[in-house]
Amino acid sequence: MKLIYSSNVFFQNIIRFNSKHQMNTPTGNNEFNEGSIQRIKNFNVKSTSFELINGNYLDLDPTMYPKDTIFYFDPPYFITNSEYIDGKRGMNGWDSNQETELLQYISKLNDLGYKFMLSNVLEHRGKMNNILIEWIDTHDFEVVDIGRTGIKFPRYEVLIKNFD
Repeated sequence: MKLIYSSNVFFQNIIRFNSKHQMNTPTGNNEFNEGSIQRIKNFNVKSTSFELINGNYLDLDPTMYPKDTIFYFDPPYFITNSEYIDGKRGMNGWDSNQETELLQYISKLNDLGYKFMLSNVLEHRGKMNNILIEWIDTHDFEVVDIGRTGIKFPRYEVLIKNFD
């Protein structure tokens, strides 16, 4: 089995870019600290076959992979206030159109018989991700409750998957 991780943002609150597309340190929920350094040093891939793809998921042809491949998506959480979703820092930005497009792509993966996992946020600062909630309601996917995360601006995170 191969795990494919596709993400347009691979930050986990470690790096950010300003409006001049220069790297700077994050603000908000977390900061780069000794705990961050230890998480990086202690990271251990448990999959026997792992491929990290940093790019646009739309460029990913799933038929190039065996059927037991698991595709993992960690998109920007469009209902949050993250700096990288506004399209001003060298990235395309993320809004309801991109959210809908990703969910359609994942539905296609599911229809083709591939496994997937999707990290996302259902609620943040009183805003609900209705696009995601409706998508979940129309499919028989497992929703794993990650819980409330974030110190300054808590959010309700979930992991959605189509396999046991």
